[in-house]
Amino acid sequence: MTKSISIIVAFAALLFLTVSPFSSSLVLSKSSASSSSIGLKVLAKHQNAPFGLVVSGGYAYWTNSTSLDKVSIVGGGVPKILAGISVAGLDVYGSFVYYSNSTGVYRLSNSGGLSNQLVAFASCGFQCLAGNLKVYSTTAGVFVYFIEGQSIERVPISGGPASLLFNGTDYGFIWRYHLTISASIVYFEAVSGAIGKVSITGTGAEILTPGLPNCQDGGFALLSNIVVHGSFIYWTDNPGCQNIFYANVNKISVNGGPVFPLFVSSTGSTCVFCLHAQGLAYFNGALIFAYFDQNTGLPSGIYQITTSGKSLHKLISSSEPFSVAYYLGHIYFSDSSLETINQIVA
Repeated sequence: MTKSISIIVAFAALLFLTVSPFSSSLVLSKSSASSSSIGLKVLAKHQNAPFGLVVSGGYAYWTNSTSLDKVSIVGGGVPKILAGISVAGLDVYGSFVYYSNSTGVYRLSNSGGLSNQLVAFASCGFQCLAGNLKVYSTTAGVFVYFIEGQSIERVPISGGPASLLFNGTDYGFIWRYHLTISASIVYFEAVSGAIGKVSITGTGAEILTPGLPNCQDGGFALLSNIVVHGSFIYWTDNPGCQNIFYANVNKISVNGGPVFPLFVSSTGSTCVFCLHAQGLAYFNGALIFAYFDQNTGLPSGIYQITTSGKSLHKLISSSEPFSVAYYLGHIYFSDSSLETINQIVA
């Protein structure tokens, strides 16, 4: 049994491959990927199911089941900057770490100490754990953009009243769990498998693709599974209809239109924890993602695929990779089973 993240998966959906409404798909098997001779540098060991990886200012930050930790990208000690608590969303801005859990949004010095609560959550339990957060600088100041239950909100990094930007209940969403920000627009993947956007001030909300809410999504929350580059949105998901789950990497224009699946796993699984595509990063015209498969499909590892979906390469093998981050020419990732934080090196 692998050490999958203990935060329970959210529900969402896109129909899986055999009845896909998408305009095209690239279904890949073991022969589609070529191995690479690049190496691996382990930065941290003995981490209990690490995830939520963020790399900033020369350090890698992540959370696990009981703490928030960091390590220099050149290696060294692994100080716990927050202990005894489970963290959901995580981002770094300047000399502070911003995080959320089931009780609110907090700011913490990147060297540790006491946390300052910026927003207190109402009693929304698991739904407040099912989301990431981002810090973004605007002309009106710097804000933390976060998820509370069905809502996307923002709060100044110094604290103060939170502002509602998007209410998912207006669109029938239960909750959403991935967001990113680009060019003053918040993009998000909702629990129904929908992709939407709203301005950083809460205007112009739009659902770009509605998803398929009658299916489940095995996609784990808390990971950076949606990225925007140029005029396209890219995201990973793990749709499952009729209890068969697949692993996908998808693409859609920031203006909406058809969804293009760039990668679809060649096999499905009845086990939501046994097959998934996670943690997504953009690098030099390609997408980097973590792929885990206990079945007979592609070997588990960190993969690279072009933004057109026409070439897939395995960068490195890994037991159960989850989060992926790009920083200053290097790819970083966490492995839940091996309990490691890693850097891919040439």
